[in-house]
Amino acid sequence: MRRGRSSLLILAAVTTAVLLGAIAFNVYVDPYGAFGRLPEGVSPASDRIHFATALSARRPRQLMLGSSRAGAFTAPLRARDPSALTVVLTGTSIYEERRYLEHALAVAPVERVLLLLDFITFNAYASAQAMEGVLAVDREGARVSPLVSYLPALISLDALQASIARLRKGRPHGSAPHVEPTRSTRAEYARIACHILRPGDGLRPDPLQRFALEDASTQRSTLAEYERILALAHAHGVELTLIIPPQHAWLIHGVEALSLWPLLERWKRALVAANESAAQHAGKPAFALWSFEDFSVITTEEVPASGGATFRYFLEPSHFNTHVAELMLARVLDAAPSGALDFGALLTPRSIEGALEGTRQRLSQWKAAHPGDVAELAAIARGECSVQP
Repeated sequence: MRRGRSSLLILAAVTTAVLLGAIAFNVYVDPYGAFGRLPEGVSPASDRIHFATALSARRPRQLMLGSSRAGAFTAPLRARDPSALTVVLTGTSIYEERRYLEHALAVAPVERVLLLLDFITFNAYASAQAMEGVLAVDREGARVSPLVSYLPALISLDALQASIARLRKGRPHGSAPHVEPTRSTRAEYARIACHILRPGDGLRPDPLQRFALEDASTQRSTLAEYERILALAHAHGVELTLIIPPQHAWLIHGVEALSLWPLLERWKRALVAANESAAQHAGKPAFALWSFEDFSVITTEEVPASGGATFRYFLEPSHFNTHVAELMLARVLDAAPSGALDFGALLTPRSIEGALEGTRQRLSQWKAAHPGDVAELAAIARGECSVQP
């Protein structure tokens, strides 16, 4: 009996020692950037875990939240407010953005949120998942232990494997700051356009290859998620700034090439209407809703017929650079006039129809001036991609 008890105690001690060793190892290597040990400029093994833990650790008062396009704001926002945090969720959905906002409000004294609203994130037929195990609020809105976001970074096989992989690659003590490329090619523009517009991907993901704001079979509405975000911000007294980010004219027209233009306009009207309705219900002013998705000097940069070119504003048709992010921040935070750039407009019940009509007219003008681009984008929308993503 005593021998058996001793064996159990030894087993428990060894197990505890191994577990504590694994935890210490994961904290030291910090593959997810959860504990501030990951060198500047080194990407974490999981952005989802990294940003969930960063919100808990840094407790920012100002927050930028959005898709991969939010990445351009990291440096400009930090220059304005070193304590601000930019949460970049590549390939996200409006559902996941809502869940991370709930998490942020639960673990940090958030006062201001800049939220990117991408049309592509509102597809009810796309995957609407979040890494629920790292969030401090469950699906029903109940608060769970703030330690929950740290557990995947401390105790999991994935964390251990990520730590080992990080050591095998080497742990640089620092790295040069990211320098955005200034040149791109028509082939790169076509490749990204193909990724977003072709059947089975981007705006029309498999298996259904459809885009809609509501899924009748599941009763899921992405606009309902947006309405929950508005209600959350009002309830917590958050100053919310809503931003429809720019994309290159190729992709703005690409929406029309997919016959989704009427739905795009319906979406923008719904964003305005829900914003007004939520404000009336809360007895507060509506949040500022800015749209930068239009045909402007910035979004109509010419794409060369062949070879490469220097682009002032875009890295490729889906992602703008930090200079554009700086212009956007000046517009929405400082009320700086857009001047000759004609960039950025507030969408309100009074301005929405004029804004939509103006975009329609500029779309027609751009198409008339770019018949080659229009033909190439029509082929891409049919799945005839000359350059595969």
